[in-house]
Amino acid sequence: MPPNSDTLAPKDEPTVCPFCRARGDECEHLFAIIDETFATVSGPAEEAFNGMVCRDPEEGFSSEDMADFIQACESSCEYCLSYENEGGPGMSSLEYWCWSSDVRRDLEILRAELGKR
Repeated sequence: MPPNSDTLAPKDEPTVCPFCRARGDECEHLFAIIDETFATVSGPAEEAFNGMVCRDPEEGFSSEDMADFIQACESSCEYCLSYENEGGPGMSSLEYWCWSSDVRRDLEILRAELGKR
């Protein structure tokens, strides 16, 4: 069951799992960390992202490709949160952290979603 608004991560701790309250990327519920700014994905959904076909292979992933991947993740897993990651100069980025109570199941759903695009 997806978490309700009362169990979501507090604003000052955006990378807290809404299911088990683990912090960071060591959580078994972590589905994907999507860095929209630098067009990277880490976590279990990384392979699906790397296998995704770009609209223009010569140009690499476009903002539309990233939007499609984010939308597919939002459709396939139970909870996503956008987060402004403040790094050093030129290192800040917009990230999406996605969690799932059943990562294996939701990876299959993600692949099916990406196959429709």
